Amino acid sequence: SPQIRLLKQAIVNTSNVYDSDEFRQERAKLKRKAEEAEGDFKTDAWRRKMQEENVLLLQGQLKLADWETKKADLLQEDEKAESERQRALSLQRERDQAAVRATEERRLKEQREKERDEANAQAAQRQQERDEANAKAAKERLLAEQRQRERDEANA
Repeated sequence: SPQIRLLKQAIVNTSNVYDSDEFRQERAKLKRKAEEAEGDFKTDAWRRKMQEENVLLLQGQLKLADWETKKADLLQEDEKAESERQRALSLQRERDQAAVRATEERRLKEQREKERDEANAQAAQRQQERDEANAKAAKERLLAEQRQRERDEANA
């Protein structure tokens, strides 16, 4: 019957479509496009979303035009996410630099306090040595005065 012959021919033609060089070339082109698209993404999350869309495209569940639109939307979201990531990194760098500066300032303050304490300790040591020298000199004067009185009394 002519209907059965047309049905057989449609089945043969349909199965041959997937074996043709044109089909393989088109599929290779789509696969290349999909792989290149993944390389355009900067964030892993949006790259994974693009991979999901690529699977749909390669399985024939998504038209190329729809895939292109989806790719553009995902790239835009990827750019936003990357911008946010860069801003967060910049803020973190600023916080890290501020922490380093604060640590350095604290270290310098402690160094100055240590130096001041050492200078005060040296000044106290010198004052103690002067006080001891003055006490010794006063004691020697008192002894000299006492000897002089004793001589004066012995002479008198």
